[in-house]
Amino acid sequence: MSALRQCINANGIHKAMHNSFEDAVKAAHKMNGNPKTIWAQVAYKCNICYKFHTGRNKHNILLHHTQNIYNNEK
Repeated sequence: MSALRQCINANGIHKAMHNSFEDAVKAAHKMNGNPKTIWAQVAYKCNICYKFHTGRNKHNILLHHTQNIYNNEK
């Protein structure tokens, strides 16, 4: 068995691990820039593998993206 524990999401896929909080924030920021992203991504430290991951929070940014599109059309 590996010394590093692997984190698996609900679909059985391994979560992407980041070694620093800054790397996880950059990855979350890149995901939030995608217009198809519905829930805002945030960086957090996992208490299972002690690495940093990105996950969604309660803020719906799809509404924010669509408002920006409609504001830019005017």
